[in-house]
Amino acid sequence: MGSRKTKFRTLLFLLSPLLFSALVSSYLIVSIASKELQSQANRFGQGVTDHLAISVLDHLIANDRLSLNVLLAELMKKDNFDYASVLDSSGNLVAQAGRRSPNSRMFSQQVTFQDSVMGAVQTGFRTDMLNSRINGLLIVCLSAHALLIAIVGFLIYCYGDLIYLLVALKHSVTTKKTPSSTAEKVFDEPAMERTFLVLKLRPARLLAKNLPKIRQAISLYGGRVEQVGDDLLVTFDQANQLFQAVCSGLLTIELFSNSNIQIKAALHQARDVKDNEAVEKARKHTSYLASMAEQSFLTSKQVATLLQTADKKSDAEKYQLTDFHSTMTPDGEVYMITGLENQALIKAQALTLNDQSL
Repeated sequence: MGSRKTKFRTLLFLLSPLLFSALVSSYLIVSIASKELQSQANRFGQGVTDHLAISVLDHLIANDRLSLNVLLAELMKKDNFDYASVLDSSGNLVAQAGRRSPNSRMFSQQVTFQDSVMGAVQTGFRTDMLNSRINGLLIVCLSAHALLIAIVGFLIYCYGDLIYLLVALKHSVTTKKTPSSTAEKVFDEPAMERTFLVLKLRPARLLAKNLPKIRQAISLYGGRVEQVGDDLLVTFDQANQLFQAVCSGLLTIELFSNSNIQIKAALHQARDVKDNEAVEKARKHTSYLASMAEQSFLTSKQVATLLQTADKKSDAEKYQLTDFHSTMTPDGEVYMITGLENQALIKAQALTLNDQSL
């Protein structure tokens, strides 16, 4: 429960700038659009009123009340106005259509003939329609931003751990401590070693179904996956290949820790990639070690020594190793990798990948 609360708080923290931007931009958009709509409404209402003043002139002079009422009734059919009236020169009501509403915006114009004021017209523009359009625009803006926030929030919630782990892995690789005098040589010269990781999924009939998830997990650490029969051969050539191979094996095992699927994993290394015979021998030895594993992760004494040496030289990785005892191999020649000191990253990665595959 605590982790969910932490994740929810983190999500709120990351989405706060986007939420603030959504509110501010929605306010600005609606404010600018509201002013423009108000300005257009004023021009439209006054323009219609001016035109009405010209249209009623002849009927007002002839005191043709019937024609005046017809003109006003036609105006009411446009639904933009809820009131219209014609007054004579004394201010007396001559014709009227609709009822004056407190929320209506009133427009008026004098009716003139040969520089003489013959009367006036008044119109009431419906502001409820204007307010409805402004509210509709506000709803559209907020809905669009809400959808954007929901999408970003969903991506952060589902893939946040994965992004964090990728950044953490990159940081771990690039910040690994090396003596300043030899740092340039390490990066200038290609790695001479090649690390092999063999994964055996049992029952083998489920390999095809779970292969995409396994490939995605291994791709996080730069491994090249090759299917050999019912087994997977993963190759690592990077400078930090041992760490990446260990993480790949532990992550694959963790992916299926709560299922009926068994993962047999093994790790070995060829010291010289130019020696084809040694490379092939290392690959076969890795497959042999994997055949002895039972829901465990085995490695050779050679690799175990390298991992233990790495622990002493740097605090970047801490490997947990134990002796492996079997009648098929002499004691002290095979070790079991049980995890990293910071196994939480591996568990978080497995949880994220399993959630994506549901």
